[in-house]
Amino acid sequence: MAIGTTFTDYKKVSDVRLNRIDARRTLANTIERASTIVISQTVTNTDAGDHFLGVAPYDMELVKGSIAITGDEGTDGAMTIEKFDNYAGSAQATMTDAQTATGGASALYTWTPTSDGTQKITAGEIINLKTVGIDGTEEGIVTLVFKLVDNVDNS
Repeated sequence: MAIGTTFTDYKKVSDVRLNRIDARRTLANTIERASTIVISQTVTNTDAGDHFLGVAPYDMELVKGSIAITGDEGTDGAMTIEKFDNYAGSAQATMTDAQTATGGASALYTWTPTSDGTQKITAGEIINLKTVGIDGTEEGIVTLVFKLVDNVDNS
């Protein structure tokens, strides 16, 4: 909820009267909003390597992501979000563009998901932060936003 927005500005599925003309639009928007999952994970040491973030609970699509590096990352390096088929990472796919940590101080970096299908993850696959070149042993706070359903035509 945005700051300054009252809760009454949001509709609940139970409040939608299906006999109204705008019910389809309201219901579709409510379902889409309710199908969003946010995963936030702290990585205590973002040095170069693979960092386990969790397991996909459902079939989902990555919508956006960010990482907040809490201090000097040391040597600049690239960061991406990947998915693994198992914990060993025998099959991997990159889900985002690469962001380069630069500046030598705390900073927020935002990823753009791929658009070739690899931004979608299957339930049970591993979500991984891959860092290359970073050696400052800084903490990173990763936030990923997924959706469970496709956008519905609510016109």
